[in-house]
Amino acid sequence: MEYDVDGTRYRWDGRAAARCRRRVRPGKQRLTQRDVATAVRVSRQMVSMWEAGLYSPIPERVAALAALYQCERAELLAPLDNVSRCR
Repeated sequence: MEYDVDGTRYRWDGRAAARCRRRVRPGKQRLTQRDVATAVRVSRQMVSMWEAGLYSPIPERVAALAALYQCERAELLAPLDNVSRCR
């Protein structure tokens, strides 16, 4: 799935999302995938698949994740021009 943020096209970056989740609440217990799943109303397995890059969340969930992780949406995404188009 492709996302448009301020005129730039992006793709989901599961590794970046996992890093953002882990850095929330420094010095306290980190957010778990289960915490995230509850907050955005999906299963823990779906959060795991997002972070593994197997699936991409819908744009509304990207916005919810950014708010939960206290980061910009673009931090959860990778610009398409930096991504190989080969599959």
